[in-house]
Amino acid sequence: MKTALGRIVRCAFLTWALSAGTSTVLAQKGVHVEHAWARATPPGATMGAVYFVITAHGGHSDRLIGVSSPVAAKAEFHTNVMEGGMMKMRQIESVEVSGDAPVGFEPGRNHVMLTGLKGPLTEGDQFQMTLTLEKLGAIETQVTVRAIGTTTMEHQMDHSKHQME
Repeated sequence: MKTALGRIVRCAFLTWALSAGTSTVLAQKGVHVEHAWARATPPGATMGAVYFVITAHGGHSDRLIGVSSPVAAKAEFHTNVMEGGMMKMRQIESVEVSGDAPVGFEPGRNHVMLTGLKGPLTEGDQFQMTLTLEKLGAIETQVTVRAIGTTTMEHQMDHSKHQME
């Protein structure tokens, strides 16, 4: 009886220690993704966009090099640029994330373009998105779907310190 109880206690302690160690390692890497959201899409839409803020803390720097989500066949980083008096969307291969300066992905600027949606993005739903960083690797974030007409995340955060790529 004592042996079985001892094994249970050791197993519980080991599980706690390993999970505490994992949390500490993730915190030391210091990259945080916040306010991830997507605009709802009408039925039959094949494209959508995701917006968020990513920050590297503690002098850490990295580069976003990939993105994916199970809700779409393809996900890419895009930005909007003015060309010949017209606003055009362009794919960007990577985005620098460095030194405590939040990088905002928001309407009219950098964003994640979802193509080949597997179904409509419905207000109130949530879905997973995986961001891949050059040094850190893959990190998961939860995206909340907001109303079709949503154009900004102003009510959620202060944009005054954002670095727009």
